[in-house]
Amino acid sequence: MKTKWIQPLIALFFIVLLSILTIFLKSTNLRLSLIIGFILGCVISRSSFDFSTGIKQAYLYKNTNLTKAFILLLALSMIIVFILKIIFDFYNINLISNISNTNNISIFTLVGSFIIGFSIIITSNCASGILFDLAKGKLKGLIGVIFFIIGSVIGYISLKLFSKTNLFIKTSSKVFLANNIYYLAILICSLLILFVLYLIVKKYENKYLKQDFNLKINNNLNDQLINNSSKKLFSYKNYYRLFIKNWSFMISSVLISICATIILVINNKTWGVSKPFLTFFVYLCSVFKINLSNVMFDEIIKITNNGLLNDSSTLINISFFIGCLVCFLLANKFKFELKINKKEFFCFTIGGFLLGFGASLANGCSVGAMYSKISTFDLSGWVFLIGMIIGIFIGIKIFIKKQNNIIQINRR
Repeated sequence: MKTKWIQPLIALFFIVLLSILTIFLKSTNLRLSLIIGFILGCVISRSSFDFSTGIKQAYLYKNTNLTKAFILLLALSMIIVFILKIIFDFYNINLISNISNTNNISIFTLVGSFIIGFSIIITSNCASGILFDLAKGKLKGLIGVIFFIIGSVIGYISLKLFSKTNLFIKTSSKVFLANNIYYLAILICSLLILFVLYLIVKKYENKYLKQDFNLKINNNLNDQLINNSSKKLFSYKNYYRLFIKNWSFMISSVLISICATIILVINNKTWGVSKPFLTFFVYLCSVFKINLSNVMFDEIIKITNNGLLNDSSTLINISFFIGCLVCFLLANKFKFELKINKKEFFCFTIGGFLLGFGASLANGCSVGAMYSKISTFDLSGWVFLIGMIIGIFIGIKIFIKKQNNIIQINRR
């Protein structure tokens, strides 16, 4: 089979562009952030790994592969962070700034994570998933990004106002589980919890017939193409293996855990996807001379005043998007999908807004506020997980069940 070379050549252009940008960055940490973001984009696009839809897939389609992979990802990340923290503490090097890097646990953590879980059912996406869709050329990705930014701004302002109330002050707290002598015991307890969750997932899986709902290329077609291709070095067979063949969730879990740990080490902060959207909004306001409240947006204004390309989180998001885009181009999978009906438009506007709003209330999305916090022994990550699961199940009951009932009535 002949490979179409237009999209791969465009991918090469973006790789060169990213390489040039890497050269002009001010520090090694920023360069590494750009590279790691690109790798994360490649990993997630090649595997269709999603941080938030595993529960939805397990409940609706009885497919638990993504859920099991996420449990593995958490376990690997926690073990790696534990080992690194022990080594860093031995040499008196600060890996995690203890209590200062943890998120507040409050009623808004639960509310925000609940809203995110609920909106995941509407959009089938989280913050990273929106970038994934945008990189694939889908209009819904662009709509999701726009309304995610709007929602995150309103959510950020709301949280700022709520944080000054007595309710927030009295009910909020920070709990850094690794900030005591029982660090090993906490790791063991956390791994036991994950193991119990894994057993529950396996038991749930065994109750149903195994069905393959993975987003994979048609295996029969691919096998036929590979078998019929040349055995030369520069053949479709080798090109397919390098740039098209899907990676398993398990391999992706290992790679993501390594990348997330590198981000933690080089930037002394965890990986997050949602905050750069808010940073980009503040930057746009400065470009168009729109004055924002210094009191309300003081932290973000400091970041934008220092330069958008000097913010490691923003660089990671940019290169993450480019990584996804490059992989789709190399696989000739990029395609503009501009057609969208009224129902889809409604779902992605409301869903995108709720995702952004919830992410601001919860201090992050399923990546920054759940995965990154759980893996660095921040109790707020577990609270986020609980709220998100509740939101997902209620969303399923309201939207999916209602839709199925309507379909059954119409069939009658």
